[in-house]
Amino acid sequence: MTISARKRKDIPVMDNNIIKTQRTKHYILLDVVITIFAWIGFIYLVASGFTRNIFNTYHLPVKASIPQTINSLLLYCVIMIILASILIGWALYNKRRFRVERRKRREEIKLETLAESLDVDPNVLEALQANKTSRIHHDGGARITQIADLEGSKNP
Repeated sequence: MTISARKRKDIPVMDNNIIKTQRTKHYILLDVVITIFAWIGFIYLVASGFTRNIFNTYHLPVKASIPQTINSLLLYCVIMIILASILIGWALYNKRRFRVERRKRREEIKLETLAESLDVDPNVLEALQANKTSRIHHDGGARITQIADLEGSKNP
């Protein structure tokens, strides 16, 4: 069995307890495009409201357009207060709900325990952890015979 492995250490396998997932470029681009369209729509609505009031496009006397503007602003403020109270209420509910960790943390899995569970040599696991990309060769009994490092090669 040919395995390229680092010098074996007695470190736990799960040394980083936070799961991190990287967003793909597709979702980042979609997020940026939706945000840009939302800001353009917001700016258009605000600017068109101001220009109608400033240039009086409804052909109303200035005194008649002021109460409409105040009523619109009051309606917007009421809607913002309702949405803010829902958001703050949800945050406080989650803070109270998750105040106490209800799950017990699992103990760290040692390399030897994992190797025994998978029925492989601990050097094999270290070789798999050492490389981001590897080619694994198996025999007829599905046992690992060879691990090839693919980090530097271009042909998988």
